[in-house]
Amino acid sequence: MTATTKFFCPTCNTDRKFHREGINHRLHLILTVLTGGLWLVSWIAITIGRRYEPWNCNICDMPHHPPSANKKKK
Repeated sequence: MTATTKFFCPTCNTDRKFHREGINHRLHLILTVLTGGLWLVSWIAITIGRRYEPWNCNICDMPHHPPSANKKKK
């Protein structure tokens, strides 16, 4: 499963579509049920950690982090 988004690519110097590997939530749900809930800790950690992985441009395939909406403006 691949997640996609669109933002400015500094390498291409234009707006481009970006992609990164998504999370297979069905698999994690099955593992959580089969392990009696123990896998839930791993699932949460994987989901949170995935937010910090870079996105890759569909054209130049260079990894970039999108501009964060959570950054404070000065």
